[in-house]
Amino acid sequence: MYRKFLISEVVKRYNISRPTLIYYDNIDLLKPSHNETNGYRYYTYEDMDKLELILALKETGLSLKSIKSFMSDPSHEGSIDLLSTQKKKIDKKIKELQKLQIVLDKRINMISQYQNVKLYKGIKLDHYSEITICKQDLNYNDLTPYETASRKLKTALDQSPTSYGSIISKYGLCLGKNELFNQEFDHYRYVFNYLSHPIDDAETIEIPANYFVRCLHHGPYNTISETFKHLLNYITLNAYQIIGDAYIIPLIDLWATKSKNDFIREILIPVEI
Repeated sequence: MYRKFLISEVVKRYNISRPTLIYYDNIDLLKPSHNETNGYRYYTYEDMDKLELILALKETGLSLKSIKSFMSDPSHEGSIDLLSTQKKKIDKKIKELQKLQIVLDKRINMISQYQNVKLYKGIKLDHYSEITICKQDLNYNDLTPYETASRKLKTALDQSPTSYGSIISKYGLCLGKNELFNQEFDHYRYVFNYLSHPIDDAETIEIPANYFVRCLHHGPYNTISETFKHLLNYITLNAYQIIGDAYIIPLIDLWATKSKNDFIREILIPVEI
C-alpha cells in the first residue's frame, strides 16, 4: 500500500499553510491523489514531488498561472526556456536593486555629510582647492526653468554609475558675476552638482582654486537678496575684488526640516585679496 499523507503532515513538512494547499487544489494546480469518503485530503509521494516542483518554480518568481501552464505539458526544453526567461527577469531586477542600493548609500552618505557641517556665524574668508562640478544651464524661456534644468542634470548624472542617484534638492545654484554686480539675485545661470571626477554624460567645469568670501543664508530663496547685499558690502569694505561667479550650496533643506524658514544655504563668492 502506498503511503498517504494528511494535509497536516504536508503543511508541517513543507512549512506551507493549509489555505495555500486548498487553494492549489481549487485551481487544479495540485489536487490530492486520494480524497476519501471521510472528507480528508491525502497526498502521495508523487503529489509531494509535484509540490516541491511548484515551490521551486515559485521561488524563482514565476506566477502560479505560468507554473500551471508549464506543469500541464512539461519537457526539458520547456524547463530550460521557462527558467532562462525567468533568469533574465531576475537579472534585470538585480540591476534595479543594485541601483537602488547605490541611491540609498549615496543619500545616506550625502545627508550625513550635510548633517556634520559645522554651522557658523558672520562672514568668513577661506581658500578652496579646485572643485569639479557638472552643470545644466537654466533656460528662462521654459515654464519652470529650475525644475527643467534640475531634471535634465539628474538624467545626465544617472547615466554614470559613479554619479547615479544624486538628490535634486541638493543641487546648487550659480549666480553669474554680471548678475551679481547688477544685483539681479533671482536670475541664476545654472544648477550644479559636485563630482569626484569629470564624466562624459554631463557638462563639467573646474572651479579654480581661490579665496572665497562665504556666509550662511537662513530662510527661503526669496529672501536671499539681503544676504547677497550684506556680502557685497563686506567685499567692498575690505577692498576685495570679485573675480568669478557666486555659488549657492544647500546645507539644510527638506531632508532635515519641513519649514523653509529653517533652510540654510551657503553663499560663496570668489575674490582676489
